Order: sequence, then C-alpha cells, then structure tokens
Amino acid sequence: MHSSEKNIALRIAYLAPEIPGASSTFVYNEIFELEKNNAHVEPFSVHSVESNNNREAVKKLADKCEYLYLASIVNLIAAQFKVITWFPLDYVKAFAICVRDAMTCFKSPNTALGIFYRFFVSAYFVTKLHDRKISHIHCHFSHIATDIAMYASIITGIPYSFTAHANDIFQRGYLLKQKGARASFVATISEFNIRFLREKGIPEEKLALVRCGVDRNKFPPRVKSDSGSEVKTLGFLGRLVEKKGVDVLLNALNILKKKGVNLKLEIMGDGPLEESLRMRTKELQLEDSVTFGGGLPHSEVSHWYEKIDYFVFPGKIDRFGDMDGIPVVLMEAMMRGVPVIATSISGIPELVKKNLTGRLAGPNAQSLAVEIEEAIAESAFERQERIAQAIDLVQSEFDVAENAKMLLRKIASVRETARCQISLHT
Repeated sequence: MHSSEKNIALRIAYLAPEIPGASSTFVYNEIFELEKNNAHVEPFSVHSVESNNNREAVKKLADKCEYLYLASIVNLIAAQFKVITWFPLDYVKAFAICVRDAMTCFKSPNTALGIFYRFFVSAYFVTKLHDRKISHIHCHFSHIATDIAMYASIITGIPYSFTAHANDIFQRGYLLKQKGARASFVATISEFNIRFLREKGIPEEKLALVRCGVDRNKFPPRVKSDSGSEVKTLGFLGRLVEKKGVDVLLNALNILKKKGVNLKLEIMGDGPLEESLRMRTKELQLEDSVTFGGGLPHSEVSHWYEKIDYFVFPGKIDRFGDMDGIPVVLMEAMMRGVPVIATSISGIPELVKKNLTGRLAGPNAQSLAVEIEEAIAESAFERQERIAQAIDLVQSEFDVAENAKMLLRKIASVRETARCQISLHT
C-alpha cells in the first residue's frame, strides 16, 4: 500500500485551544499540510475565536471547526448519558482517573475544578469522534485541549498525541507525567523542551522532536538586506505581554541613544502591557524613535519584514516562570532574509545560532544593546553571510511542509504498531 493510500484512511481529530488563532498560525498551517498529504483532518477548537485572516482557506477552516466550549449545558448532560450507554465501564474508569488527577492538583483548586469540567466536555467530544469515525486525536498545547483528548481517549480507546510548546509546560504544566504516559507519543518543538519534559518524567521513547515551521512560499528571501537608510529600523512583532521582553528592548534602545546611536523601533502587536510600554517610552523620551503599530494581520506580516533592517526578539522569563519556546516570528524573519537579534532563552539558540544565523544576547538591556550595536556595525559581507546561513537553517529544519510530514509519519506509526500488536495476539 502506498503511503498516500495509508494516509487517506487516517481520520485525525485535530484539537487546539483556538482555531484559527492569530498567535498560533502554525496550527492551521500544519492542518493544511496534513490535508495536502491526504490525511482527513477534522478540526476542533476549545474556544471560539474571531480571526482577522482573510485567507479563503482559513475562513473555510473556521466554518468547519467545532467549538467545544460553545456546547450548552443541555448538550453536555445529554452527551454523558449517550457515552455511558456506549462505553459504560470505560466511562466509569475514565471518571475514576479524572478524580485521581484532580486530587493530584488539589493545591490549585481552579485547576482541579477545570479538570472535572474538561472530563464532562470530553464526553461531548466523544460523541463527535464517534460521528466522524476518528482513528487518532492530535492536540496542540498540553493543557486544556490535551485534558479533553486524554479522557476521550480513555473512554473510547482512540489513541491521542500532543505537541508541547511553551506556556503549556513552563507555567501550566500540571499532570505532564500522566499525560505523557497515556499518550501514544509527545511531540515538542525544541531539544530544550525534550530535556525539560524528560525531567518531568516523560520517558525518552515517548518524546519526538517536531519543529513548528513556516511556509517558504509565503516568506521568500527579500531582495535587499537592509533599507539603505543611515538610521536603521528595528522591528518587533508579538503580543505585548511580560515574557516578550519589550521593556528590555526599550531600555536597550535608551542605552544606545545615550551613546549617540540613533535608531528607529517599530513595535507591532497589542496586549495588556501596551499602555505601560507607551508610558515607559515617554519616560525614556523615546517618542521620536518608537512607534506602536498595533496588531498586524498575518497576511501583512511578510510585507512588513520589507520595511525593517533588523528583527529583535527580546524574550525573557516572566514572574510566573513562563517564556517563549522558539517564536515563529523569528523563523519568518530569518526566512525573509532579515538579520535577527534575540535573547538566549529556552529553545531560541537552536534557531538563532550565535554569530552564525543571528546574534544572541542575554535577557537584559545591556547585553541586548551590545548585540544591536555590533549588528549595525558589521560589514555588508558579514551580514549577508549570516543571512544566508539563517535561510539555509530555517528551510532545512523549520519548513512546515516537511515537519507536517514528520508528524503524519508518527501518527501513522501509532496505527501500524496497534495492528502489529493485534496480529501478535491473534
């Protein structure tokens, strides 16, 4: 049987917190790539979300997506009775496991109560899996979506897997060991995360490195390596939250200004810290140098990279221990041929390799200022060398098409393993 024939029989329920989410474009791009490889994907989202993406394929995906938290109380209750009728013993077993899981999280009452609620939602999810004849469940992010998939898997016997990212393991990593033990495999986006998850008790053999990726066709290398202007423009794109470290970037810009290094900074994105960051800009008297551009539709991101000379990602560990994994915006910028400067946290050094594919700074203003100043001072030849190596790395390791194929092979292998086990016992 050809691989494409194998894949067409794969009916995958694909569950994530928000589909199509503005900050998780990699989720729906992965779905599109799986479908190109003849997998049948049924999209499910925990929350409903409004998307500003006008791409026709994204609109169709949103229309097709089932939003689990929109289920009414009546439908949730009806689902319990239906699933108890179909799987009486397995439902009781799953509920007993849910109780044990909730007790494990007793120090966080909200988490424990959330686990119970997601168990009841999982029964509703089971009815949808049953209707669509799903053979595998894959989730993005290891918290809410994976909770629902895990209990649905225990009830139905349908295997599940999940991709672990950043916030879901660093800040909200409850029951990671249990989720890993019950999953058919655990994909994650960096070697850093693999080490972290191994330390949390997930066996090595369950872990798989599957990078997030970008579409090289949508982010082709730009013609010019910079704007040619004497005053260089730095760019930042992302949610304005603590872990993104925009305050660090403003402080670095202030250090450089005092040294007589004049720069422009475009901050694209919105979030809860926008007002305080605007105030900080005024305090540092950087209003003439810094612009806040607001949220940017994903369809306009590739064009925006044409306008900047350097992309800066100043991420840090926030007060709750949360941090980014490997930001997709860095991959996009590098694939477009924009020189990048980033802080050395989490899995970022696996993408931004110091003085090879970009510049790495410590997560503090002084170190970041040094790297920005050195980047601006380097020769055109050095800059082009770094850009070329960055493009090669992203195209070889962070290409969404290739990484989706890798994920699909992992999912297909789960079914093949199950078939082998059945044949051994018959």
